[in-house]
Amino acid sequence: MNSDFDVRPIKVDQSEFAKTTYLESNTHFLAGCFIKQAMILQILKQLPTDSYFIFSDVDILVVNSNGLLEMFQEYMDKNYDMVYCWENSDQDVPIKNYNIGVSLIKVTEKTIKFFENFMEKSRTTVNILDQTLLCSMLPEFSGSIGVFDKNVVIMSNFLNDLETTTNIKIIQVLCGNNKDYHLNMQEKYMSMQRLGAPIQECIELALQNGRSLDELGLYE
Repeated sequence: MNSDFDVRPIKVDQSEFAKTTYLESNTHFLAGCFIKQAMILQILKQLPTDSYFIFSDVDILVVNSNGLLEMFQEYMDKNYDMVYCWENSDQDVPIKNYNIGVSLIKVTEKTIKFFENFMEKSRTTVNILDQTLLCSMLPEFSGSIGVFDKNVVIMSNFLNDLETTTNIKIIQVLCGNNKDYHLNMQEKYMSMQRLGAPIQECIELALQNGRSLDELGLYE
């Protein structure tokens, strides 16, 4: 990565999963969770106007970091306010469903206002994923929205749709289980390992740093 790229990992403490940032749901175990919105809004209010930041979930694989900053720079040069991933396998579908596992966001009054509204709606909306809620609000957004090239930043379930995988830089790992946390995480660990990630090393490192198997989504 370019030395000018400022990487600031954010560790969200388990205590943050409280009534202030989480509404109990009976659908997806993360439906009703708005910690991501809170973190993004916090960053938006800390960084200088017109600067950009990248926000991602932890369950992504950076399979090729060469030219990664330049890839993001292309979207910055186009002056997009927000850039997300394709959730649809076909980029030409009329209804746009975005995946927000990897996002590039510009600090503007428009984006701050959008995430303030997003946060407010998240506090009062139960049984809906943050991604679904965000997509429902995007038609109201007056700024510009971009989308990453699906050949470069891709959902794992679309890998078989590609003629070549040589251009891939980031894979957002998805899974089929939407209700049980442990089964969800186990499936993602297996998928990441199958895609070449050193998962066992990551688990051992996490355990050394005081994380429990339960926190990692694994059983004793």
